[in-house]
Formats: sequence, C-alpha cells, structure tokens
Amino acid sequence: MIATAEHPNDVAEALTGRSYLSVSAVKTFMKCPLAYKAKYIDKLPENSVSSALAFGRSIHASVEIWFRARLEGMTEPTTDDLLSEFWDEWKACEQEKEVRLGKNEDVTKVADTAARVIEAFTDSDAARPEGSIVGIEEELRAPLLANVPDVLGRLDLAVESDDVIKVVDFKTAKSKWSDAQRQDAELQGVIYAELARTFAGAKPVQVEFIVVTKTKTPSVTIEQVDTSDRAIERGKAIMAAVWQAIQTGNFFPSPSIMSCPTCPYRSRCEAWTG
Repeated sequence: MIATAEHPNDVAEALTGRSYLSVSAVKTFMKCPLAYKAKYIDKLPENSVSSALAFGRSIHASVEIWFRARLEGMTEPTTDDLLSEFWDEWKACEQEKEVRLGKNEDVTKVADTAARVIEAFTDSDAARPEGSIVGIEEELRAPLLANVPDVLGRLDLAVESDDVIKVVDFKTAKSKWSDAQRQDAELQGVIYAELARTFAGAKPVQVEFIVVTKTKTPSVTIEQVDTSDRAIERGKAIMAAVWQAIQTGNFFPSPSIMSCPTCPYRSRCEAWTG
C-alpha cells in the first residue's frame, strides 16, 4: 500500500483516518508493524486491556485532579479524593472493554496498590514542583518535520520557572526503570521537548519522567531526558524513518516474549501468512 496524497497530513488521513502522527503510533510500529496495521489502519477492536494499562490510566486521572487543584489554588485533595478519582477512571476502563487482571491479582490487591502509589506520590517532591503550572493534560500538535504529518502529543504537566519550561510525564512501573526502559522512553521525551518549544519562547525546555513503582514500598524517581540537539535530531530521524516505512505498506509480525502475551491482536498475528 503506497499512499498517493501529496501533503503528509492528507497521506496520514487516507491511511489511518488521522491527519497526524503520534509517538505511541510510531512506537507501536517499531514493536510490531502488524499490530500497528491492526490498530491504526484496520481499526480492529481491542476487546480487553491489561490491568497495568488500566492502572496507569487511573493513576493519571488522580494525578491530574491533584495538579488542577494546585493550579486553581484549592486545598490539596485528600488520599480518599484521589482514590475516588482512581476508581471512577477504572470503572470507565471496564465499561469500554474487559480489564484483564494479572496472575494472582484481584481487585483488593489493585486497591491496596493504588492507595500506596497515591500516598507515595503525594508525599514526594514530585507532587509540589517549583514554578508555575502552565499546562495540565495539554494536547499539542505541530509540523516538526518536512514530509512527515503533524506530530501530536499530550503533555501530562508543564511547569514554568524563571529559567526553564519543564515538561513532566508520569509513569507507573513494576520496579525502578532499567536502562532499556529509559531508552524506550527517549523518543517520547525528545518529541515532547520539541512540541513544548512551540510555546516556550526563548526559554529552554527540560523533560523528565516521574516514575512511581508499584512495589510493596513504592518509590518515586525522576528520570531526566537528554534533549541535546543530537538527541532531538535522532528522535526526528526515527519518526521520519518510521513514517516512510508505514507508507510502504509492509506490515509483518514481530514476535516478542514481552509484547505477544498481552497483545489484543494475537489471534490475527497467529493467522498471518504473508
């Protein structure tokens, strides 16, 4: 399949129904081109979602109301307030599709983990960043590359101080990040830095990931992103190369011991013959 529309946004619209490219779509293609096709081109339904994804989405909802209260000068939400938001979002996930619980996992364990993660976050410095909050769940879209569709991203948090604009993305993880996980997050970090520069003016942009572990005693760590010119150019080159590959229409399975067991398109992959 080779798209023929002239403008990259038109090409993307013709291929996927979306006139932009996202980091998550690019990373999906990099992990498995066939999964990308199933999700973004064929738009096959995902009948279930892992509890890890539902948990992360629900924690994000809690974090969002925490920072909205700070932005609006309101009293800090209590743990119960944040847990209520967590469960509202969890139920929304369940209404959309089945939430697959992990081995030896039940709702009681999810509740206990949520409470511990939320308390660890609210007790950490990450919950009270220095500077003024200028964006929460901010959706940004910009043409970052020639011959590539607009890039769209959603920034969890943007904080402005006298010297810098800081973009913060929140992650939940089973344990502290490994080097491989840091490398996996680099593309998102550098592209988000470029998107933030569209409103940062002359101020430099920093990007960091706040990683909260779902361990018995959760930890909150800050992972800095390399936003040097070299890192930015590498990230852009990856986006451009993946976009070029998408247009060729060469979609094939990429088996992975990490991704395949929870892939919602596994049966389609197993039936693939070329």
